Amino acid sequence: MTPDRSTSRRCARGTATVAPSGCSIRVATPADLDAVAGVDAEAFGEPTQLIRSWVEPELESDACRVVVAEVGGSVVGCATGTSSDGWAG
Repeated sequence: MTPDRSTSRRCARGTATVAPSGCSIRVATPADLDAVAGVDAEAFGEPTQLIRSWVEPELESDACRVVVAEVGGSVVGCATGTSSDGWAG
């Protein structure tokens, strides 16, 4: 399966997972823009500047929640969730 920004997965509300030892998960802030864009650019093979144009509004939106995974103080992964009314596409 090829990574695709339009692909989403449904999760049960309230489902929790435990981060591997040495990895912490936290809500991203606007200060994480460059790190999140870098991780996404690497994962999706897109230019960082293009990814920044996707991520910046998500970091500032009340409808989106971006989280980052950190190891040793460096962002090594990220995920974005979006809430909506009804079905979303």
